[in-house]
Order: sequence, then C-alpha cells, then structure tokens
Amino acid sequence: MPTTPSTDFEKSLEELIRIVETGRAVIMCAEKHYCRYYRMVISGYLTVRGQQDVHIIERGRTKKHPITTFAVFRNGILTSPKKE
Repeated sequence: MPTTPSTDFEKSLEELIRIVETGRAVIMCAEKHYCRYYRMVISGYLTVRGQQDVHIIERGRTKKHPITTFAVFRNGILTSPKKE
C-alpha cells in the first residue's frame, strides 16, 4: 500500500539534497543492515531523485544503494508493491 511521505519528511529530504549538492553528506546509523530500517526509505528517495547513495557496511566495505526492480516512483511517492 502506498504511503504519502509526510511534509516533515519531504522538507527534511529536500534539505538533505541541498546539503549534498554543496559537497558530501553522511547519515549515520548504528544498524549494519540498511535494508531493515529507515535508511532503506531515505536511500530509496535519494536514489530516485538522482543522488548517489552508498552504504558503509563495515570497514573497507561499501555498497551502492540498489533500487529493487519492483519499486515504483510515481507522483513523488516511492512504493514497493506486494508481489501477488
């Protein structure tokens, strides 16, 4: 089910993109597995908006954020429809 991002989320995302456009930005999270937490949502929105997003998995190991083949970005909303 699609969820419309909150106004606060949208404003924060736009602010983050403005910061990134002036150089580099880092979002810190203690969780190693980005795909289980909010980083997946933030990374998805950054990626579909043309920003490079790289996850630091552990020392010396990074991974470019993947957009799943079933993700849909429409009218400013990123969704991952359930498989039937």
